Amino acid sequence: MDELVLHLVKLVVALLLLLHHAALPVAAAAHGHKTAVLESQPALPAGMRFLVSAAASSPASPASGSSPPAAPVSTCLYTVITETGNKLGAGTDAKVSVKFYNKSGDAVTFQDLENGADDNFERGSTDTFEALEGPCVSGICRMWLTHDNTGIFPAWYVQSVKVSQGRAMKTFRVMQWVSRHNSDDFASLLMSECDYFSP
Repeated sequence: MDELVLHLVKLVVALLLLLHHAALPVAAAAHGHKTAVLESQPALPAGMRFLVSAAASSPASPASGSSPPAAPVSTCLYTVITETGNKLGAGTDAKVSVKFYNKSGDAVTFQDLENGADDNFERGSTDTFEALEGPCVSGICRMWLTHDNTGIFPAWYVQSVKVSQGRAMKTFRVMQWVSRHNSDDFASLLMSECDYFSP
């Protein structure tokens, strides 16, 4: 019986020491659900360990009047393939950009197409621009193709432009020149195959 009382006294002392030393680990754990292991060798019976767990603090409520966080915008990866015609002077050194729309007016734009090749948009060439990131636009049916009209011979004869996103692919059969006589202007071409268009 005396032995049981002695163990109970040791246990009470150990709990008191535990409460005394627990403030620091609990405060540290208050930022996330972590478990701190406390050991006090002189006061605890051999082999006895105590675990103190602090639950994660709940996030603070947003301040009144503040707007809720914006929903993430979904993005997709596109591939654009341009085919330059095989006519005399068909290639261009100008910077080419393209914008694609669907019939609802949703659009994705790719500025200054570049794929690391030494010379894109040369006569008779097919150039592929992969992993272009932009907002997801399904049902593409309209294209605005432009270049900045720079270079010695900026006029560009475009055979076709293809755009794909996932399994969906759209081909615009251009087969015409994209050019401007005034070097200060952009050269542009608008093609639409939409049943209707609502910008």
